[in-house]
Amino acid sequence: MLLCAAALLVGGAQALTKGHDLSSVAVMENEQGTVWYNTAGKQAAIEDILGAGGMDSVRLRIWTGDEYALNYTLPLAQRFSKAGYKIFLDMHFSDTWAQPSDQQTPTAWDASSVETLAAACREHVSSTLKAFTKGGVELDILSIGNEITNGFLYPTGKIGKSFGAFAKLWKAAREGVSDAVAAGTKQPKVMIHLDNGWDSDVVSWFFKGLFAEGTVTTDDVDVLGFSFYPYYNVKATLKALTESLTLMANTYKKPIYVAETDWPTSCTTVTLSEKFAVSARGQREWVMAIMDVLEGLPNGLGAGIFYWEPGYITVPGLGSACGCNLLFDVNWESQSDTYAKALSSIYMFAEEDAGQGSNTQQSQNTPTPQAQTGSSSSSTPTSTPQTQTQTDSSQQKEIDFSQLEQSSSGSSQQSGGSSTQQSSGSPTQQTAVQQRTPTPQIRTTSAPKLTRTPQTEAPTESSQQKEINFSQLEQSSSGSNQQSGGSSTQQTAESSVQQTDDSVVQQQ
Repeated sequence: MLLCAAALLVGGAQALTKGHDLSSVAVMENEQGTVWYNTAGKQAAIEDILGAGGMDSVRLRIWTGDEYALNYTLPLAQRFSKAGYKIFLDMHFSDTWAQPSDQQTPTAWDASSVETLAAACREHVSSTLKAFTKGGVELDILSIGNEITNGFLYPTGKIGKSFGAFAKLWKAAREGVSDAVAAGTKQPKVMIHLDNGWDSDVVSWFFKGLFAEGTVTTDDVDVLGFSFYPYYNVKATLKALTESLTLMANTYKKPIYVAETDWPTSCTTVTLSEKFAVSARGQREWVMAIMDVLEGLPNGLGAGIFYWEPGYITVPGLGSACGCNLLFDVNWESQSDTYAKALSSIYMFAEEDAGQGSNTQQSQNTPTPQAQTGSSSSSTPTSTPQTQTQTDSSQQKEIDFSQLEQSSSGSSQQSGGSSTQQSSGSPTQQTAVQQRTPTPQIRTTSAPKLTRTPQTEAPTESSQQKEINFSQLEQSSSGSNQQSGGSSTQQTAESSVQQTDDSVVQQQ
């Protein structure tokens, strides 16, 4: 591997962190039998393939339940850390997916009062960070909560007429970071992560309300993170993102990350917010345009970008109504292993395409392996992906994460997508009704709206509420776009994978 500088300076500003969320990788490999191939058709580890495309960091989620738990996420972090990648840990504070409309309190936690729940928060953060330290993994970024625009740890921590309860809980979690640091953990950058980073009214309402309450101060927060997707709202333009992030940079003087984003290679049912091609080329152009926004923020405060789940092959739509947002093309034919071949868009972070003619060939963006301790074995969670569809542009996204682990045949499914849309007081956010599953099973339901009074009152559920559903596991043994792990003879991706790299699908 070739060396890469961890903090290059470009024009006096620190170079952007460039990463991918690879939380589902161990599930795809262990449960789906996924074998990764680079653009030249050579088998390689996914981190080597994406590293050749300029990736220098990996984002990983951690839950409090059986799935994506410490015994899953830590070994995955050890694997990527050992390969030289910086680690961004996204703590959900939930047994399952956490997002603005659905932030379930862990079932094992004492939620009888704000105080008992705060104590659980503090202990959870402290013990998690200590475990990562013991396992030889230093965290670069720690997100306390995932898309916490409406609060977290519902119902106690849901933002209502005041930020009080939420602020106490978030502060307790932040104190857990300090506890771990006092015990020897390296200080990570502590992030607050919101959805809809393009909506300046909503994000301004949140931070003004939180800091005005007084429990959480600006000193408690090191960096700001925002999700930015093109398919939930036509108002999610690059211009709107620029205006919103510029306002945040000027107001809070904190480094800013786009913590989640995607762009489709297949999308016929959604009006996207920008006019890039629906293809691998469009994926690169979208990400490069966001990087331009970040690099243009005042005082060099644009800090980094993360593409959400490029290899989550059982859920190609990644929680959207689009057909596919992955950076890999998958052959779902009769092999006992699943062959996933990289699209040209894996070079979205590279200044120029790097040849991938061998398993070891890398670009200059590939990190240098670092010494690390701890086991690299992992347990694998299984979730149930579901289909989703979008009706008209005025409807809100609906996702449902119920009925996990219903398969008795060992066919593990994952569902993704942590981006949630909402409306806020005067600003109205439009979103898509959706569910998730590899095999389309479309249903449409009424669209929820969350109303919020900026700077004074948190969002309240007015007419409808987003739900997320993970029922109906794919249990079909034939034609279900699902592969279980196997040990059959492998073949090259050129013969086993049909690549739809730069083919453009027209939007309706």
